[in-house]
Amino acid sequence: MSEDEHVFESTLLTLFSACIIVLCFIVYFLETFKLHFIPESIVTIGLGALLSGVMKLSTSAGVHSEGSSYFDALHFNSELFFLILLPPIMFEGGYSLDKVHFFRNIVSIIVFAVFGTIISTFIVGVGLALLGHFGIITGVSFIDNMIYGALISAVDPVATLAIFNALHVSPMLHMMVFGESVLNDAVSIVLFRTFTNFKSTPFSAAVLVLAMGQFLIISVGSVLLGTVVGLANAFLFRVLDFSHRPILEVVLVISIAYMSYFISEALDLSGIMTILMISIIANHYTSYSMSDSSKKTLAEVSQALSFVCESAVFAYLGASVFAFEHTFSITYVVATIALCMIGRAANVFPLTALLNLFRTYRTPQKFQFIQFWSGLRGAVAFALVLSITGSSANMLVTTTLTVVLFTVIIFGGSTLPMLKVLKVHDVKTEPKEKLYETILRSNKRVSAYLARLGLLSQQSLMRNAASGVQPDEFKSSFETFDERYMQPLFRKSTPLGPALSAIVNRMARRRLQAAPSVAKRGVPSIDVVGGDILGDGDQYGPISGEGGAVELEAEAGAKFMPHGAPPLIQESSGDFADIKFDLE
Repeated sequence: MSEDEHVFESTLLTLFSACIIVLCFIVYFLETFKLHFIPESIVTIGLGALLSGVMKLSTSAGVHSEGSSYFDALHFNSELFFLILLPPIMFEGGYSLDKVHFFRNIVSIIVFAVFGTIISTFIVGVGLALLGHFGIITGVSFIDNMIYGALISAVDPVATLAIFNALHVSPMLHMMVFGESVLNDAVSIVLFRTFTNFKSTPFSAAVLVLAMGQFLIISVGSVLLGTVVGLANAFLFRVLDFSHRPILEVVLVISIAYMSYFISEALDLSGIMTILMISIIANHYTSYSMSDSSKKTLAEVSQALSFVCESAVFAYLGASVFAFEHTFSITYVVATIALCMIGRAANVFPLTALLNLFRTYRTPQKFQFIQFWSGLRGAVAFALVLSITGSSANMLVTTTLTVVLFTVIIFGGSTLPMLKVLKVHDVKTEPKEKLYETILRSNKRVSAYLARLGLLSQQSLMRNAASGVQPDEFKSSFETFDERYMQPLFRKSTPLGPALSAIVNRMARRRLQAAPSVAKRGVPSIDVVGGDILGDGDQYGPISGEGGAVELEAEAGAKFMPHGAPPLIQESSGDFADIKFDLE
C-alpha cells in the first residue's frame, strides 16, 4: 500500500468515525429533550448529504476532480451493503425480536410480507408498464418494470419504528409493522432476483409461472438452511459447555450466523431469510444454553453493530444526493410514488379485512392506517436498483432515491403527528366472537380443533370451559410440541413444569372471580418445591399474593405464558425471577 493510499483510507475512516460520533451526540440530545418527531434516520441522511455537498463544492472549486477517490468513495456500493452492512442489521432484528408478539401475529405477518409484497410488486410493475404503453410516462420494458416493482416494494420503516419505541405504542401495531418489514425485505429481494433471471427471456404466462416457482424454491430453501444451521448451533451449545470462556459463545453465535448468510448467498438463496431464521432460533433456543454474561454481551454487541451499519446506510443514502449523475423524470417519479401508495393500500386494507375474519383480536382501523403510513422505502430498494443495467438505469436510480427520501422525510417525519391525531394510544383491542364461532362452538371436538389453531376468541374459550371443554385443550400444537420435545433437546434450562403451569393457568382463568376476595384477604402463600409432581430438579419459590395481585417466584431463565395472555415471567440476572399479574 502506497503512502497516498494509506492517507486516503485513514481520512475516509476519520470522516466516518466523526459522523458516528456526531450522530451519537445528536441522538442523545433528541432523546434527552424528547424530540421524537425528528427520526434518527432523517438526521443521518442529512449528515450524509452535507458531507457529499461539501465534497461537491470542493470539486467545483477545483480542490478535487470529479473522478477523485474521495468523491468516488461516497457512491453507494451495493456489494458493500449486502455483504457487510445488511447482515448485522438483520441478525439484530431477529435476535432482539419480541417472540411472544411475533409468533402471536405470525400468520398475519407472513400474509403481509409475502402476499402483500407480491400485490404491491404487480400493482407498481403493471401500472408503470400500462402508463408507459399509453405514453403517459417514459417507456420501459415490461420485465424491467416488474423488476422495478419488486425492488421498490421493499419497505424499511426505521423512522416509524423509532417513534413507536419512544412512544411505547401497542405491541400488536409495533410487531405487525416490524415483522412485516423484516420478512418483506427478503421477499422483495427474492422477487427481484427471480424477475432478473428471466430478463433475457420473452415474457409469457409460462415465464411468470416459472418465476413464481423459483421464488418458492428460493424462499423454502433459505428458511430450511437457516432452520437446520440454527438448530445445529443450538444443539452444539446444549451439549458443550463454553461457560469457562464466555467470549467464545458470542464469537461462535455471530460467526455461524454470518457464515450461513454467505453460504446462502453463494447458493443463490436468500441470505436475509437464512440469517433471520438463525437469529430467531438463537434467541429462542441457543441463548438458554449460554452464560448470563454472554447473553448480555451478544445482545449489546449486535445492537451496537446494527446501529453503526444502519447509520452508514442512511449516511450513504444522503451522500447519494450529490454523488450520482441523476436523470430526473418528474412523470415517472410521481407515477411511482402514486402507485406505491396504491399498492400499499391494496395490500394492507383488503388483507387486514380478510385476516380479521379469523383473528381473535381484530386489527382496528386506526392501526391499519398507521400500518399503511409505515410503508417507507429504504436502503434495500436503493441497493437493488444500482444493479440494474441499460438505458433507463440512471432514471430508475434517481427515481428510487427520490421515493426513498420522500417517504422517509414525509411519511416518517409525520408519523408522530399522525399517531396523536388518530389517538392511537386510546385504541383498545378486544376479543370478539365471530358468527361461525357461535355455530361451531356447539360441537366440542370441532371447537377444540379450531382453538388449537388459534381461531376461537377468549369468549368462546370461556363458554366452552363452562360447557365442559377444558381450556388446557386449547394450547396450540406448536407450543405443546416445542415445550415437550424441542426445548429439552435444544436448551440447557427448561421451562416451568406442567403442574405449575396448570396452577398458574387456573389462577389466571379465575382472576375475575377471585379479585374481590383477594383484595380483601389476599392469597395464602403456597410453597411449591421441585419433586415428582413438577419434575425432578425443578425448584420454584412460593406463590403468594395480596392487594389483588399474584406473585410466583420461579427459577431464572424459565419462560411461561398462559394461552392468550402476555408473558408472566421475565428473565432475571439473579437466581430467581418473579411472575406477577393483577387479579383486578
